[in-house]
Amino acid sequence: MTRLLAARKKIVAIGDFLARNPTLRAVGRRTHLLSFMDGGMRFGAAAGAAAPWRALVLGAPREEHDAIDRAFPEFRKLFVAKRVKTGRMYDELVRHPGTAILAWGVAAGPQLAKLQSRGIKDHPVLYVDRAPIDLINEAEHLSGYVLDWTGLYCNSRRASDLETILNGFPFIDHPELLAATTTLIRTRFPKSALSGPVVVVCQHRSDPPALFAGATHPDVKALVEMATDENPRSEIVLVQVCPLGGALVKHREELEKLGTVAPPEAVPELLTRASRVYVASANLGFHALLGGVPVTTLGGPFYAGWGLTDDRRPVPRRQRSLSLSALAAGVLVLYGRFLRSGSLVSAVSGVDAEPAK
Repeated sequence: MTRLLAARKKIVAIGDFLARNPTLRAVGRRTHLLSFMDGGMRFGAAAGAAAPWRALVLGAPREEHDAIDRAFPEFRKLFVAKRVKTGRMYDELVRHPGTAILAWGVAAGPQLAKLQSRGIKDHPVLYVDRAPIDLINEAEHLSGYVLDWTGLYCNSRRASDLETILNGFPFIDHPELLAATTTLIRTRFPKSALSGPVVVVCQHRSDPPALFAGATHPDVKALVEMATDENPRSEIVLVQVCPLGGALVKHREELEKLGTVAPPEAVPELLTRASRVYVASANLGFHALLGGVPVTTLGGPFYAGWGLTDDRRPVPRRQRSLSLSALAAGVLVLYGRFLRSGSLVSAVSGVDAEPAK
């Protein structure tokens, strides 16, 4: 047993050394040859030693490592696999005082909780995740990411940096920002004809906003019944939101008992015709709102409470009325970060702003 442990330590040490070699690291990103030789910790390649702040990244899936590395260049990131023991992560923090922790969405929760139980108050915890939506058109795809010092925008139980921005930023003093965002909305989000069915967005419990809300999250069946009762003469179409692939089939079977379920590929076109959208807290409601669709919310999503949605559950922390352009500017420009072909760009880069009115 002692020999086996000694051999494992040598393999881990060799793997750590190889993972720091730029050439081999590049090979590892393409082939995953180093995935079991890096000891469960590997440095990102894009933000190198010149990055001013060292950080451990917890919970991030391997396929997102390169994008995360490029989206947050202020950190020299050490990506930590789920298999890494708490003691090893803690030792890494002790050896490097001031190291930050970047927690990826809900996936970082278990590792973060174990670290916090050891006492890490001297190490700031920041939250990183995918942005509420990507910016997609026929010409390009901008992948969105967010960094939050306070919490996660999808957790309606607590405030986030996004909520602070939307509550306090002086949008009226920045007409050029609002004009550029208005153009962004018009060019990226087709206006709904409002002549189609009523859409009910049905979240699986694994969707992050539902996961954070727990037992307080509205029930899908109640949401469908509300939409049906309030729109007795309208066609009702259900849209499935289920991040976990293993639960897709069972979740869809459950939804089919409640009504007609739209195939995933039909959802973008469906939103260009929808007459109204009912949603608990899914990000898809924000997409519908940008397309001019009336949105009814039941779960306090980040886009609710600003006077733009029909909210059945109030969010007392949000005490301001915003225009759609101001909401979008806060979410997409001031809060979100976007990657185009691996390079950071503004959401409104390349957008010719309309003259301020």
